[in-house]
Amino acid sequence: MTGGGTDDAADDHAGPLRHRAATSSRAIGVTGTAIIALVASAVALVASTVALAFSLWPSLAPDPQSTLSASLKVETLEPGVTLDRFLAQVGEDPHRLKPSVRKARGLVAYVRIRIEGRKHGTLQLHQIRYDARTGRRLPDQDRTEDSSVGADTPNDQWIHRVFILEPPYDYPVFVRLELYDGDVMLTYVDTPSLPRRRGQSEHVAG
Repeated sequence: MTGGGTDDAADDHAGPLRHRAATSSRAIGVTGTAIIALVASAVALVASTVALAFSLWPSLAPDPQSTLSASLKVETLEPGVTLDRFLAQVGEDPHRLKPSVRKARGLVAYVRIRIEGRKHGTLQLHQIRYDARTGRRLPDQDRTEDSSVGADTPNDQWIHRVFILEPPYDYPVFVRLELYDGDVMLTYVDTPSLPRRRGQSEHVAG
């Protein structure tokens, strides 16, 4: 009898303990689930905030470190521009050149450059003269680097001004603008046939 009474009393005490343990387990489970949901929501919020920031300010986006594509388009040509006037337009000091060189006449090509997949890199823009009658490159000229260009965002486009000397030839020529990434040519574009002056002597920078 005494032994049985003790067992009943033990069962009476164990019942609430088991209930509290089960309740605590459920509470821990609910709390853990809530924490996971909270962390997931915070991660999603951060990701969406970063994506929004990159959308509003593309220059903040990381550099993909690859050049996927590039294109050039000559929008228009402005004839009758002297070299010193062009340099002043693009913020360069024309007085670093000899006076005879500064007065060299030429054209300004307004070139639309579009680059996808690269930012903060430097690309080189070259110009080469071609005979418009045959489409062949004129002899005795090296590939001349006209300028260095670079994109600020992984998907960028802008208008770049290029100075082209008036052709000294008595036949029509055009200029091929070539965009290089190191030794690799990404793309090129040809200007229309350039206006020319017979007997025009070419000025060479020195």
